[in-house]
Amino acid sequence: MGFKSGGDDYLKKPFSIDELLVRMESLLKRFGHTQKEENELVRKYQFMNCELDPVAQRLKTSVGEYSLSYKETVLLELLLKNRNSILERQDALIKIWGEDSFYNGRSMDVFMAHLRKLLKSEPEIQIISLRGVGYKLIC
Repeated sequence: MGFKSGGDDYLKKPFSIDELLVRMESLLKRFGHTQKEENELVRKYQFMNCELDPVAQRLKTSVGEYSLSYKETVLLELLLKNRNSILERQDALIKIWGEDSFYNGRSMDVFMAHLRKLLKSEPEIQIISLRGVGYKLIC
């Protein structure tokens, strides 16, 4: 039934951790995951006097260190990857929430407001809303 519903691999319980790791490695290779991508996942982002650690979900600013939610972390990471460029609202909604519904859009607005509040002590960092388009992180 698992194969008929779209699965292409499985492990029966009990299983060894070694076998799980080998199967995961094989799947990552099959779907094009590279070491470079893995390094990008664990890197920290430095911007002005701030640092984002996406793995620890921590934001350090000149006035403090803050814990971020998963969605806040991904949203700030998207802004940083598109630094000084436009991050389209629809792209961010689909990437983080999976769809661009009205309710998800309002939720993203709340997360964006919280990020702005955390970064307000950094005058050289701005998150600008571009009405009908998206956002732009200037730093």
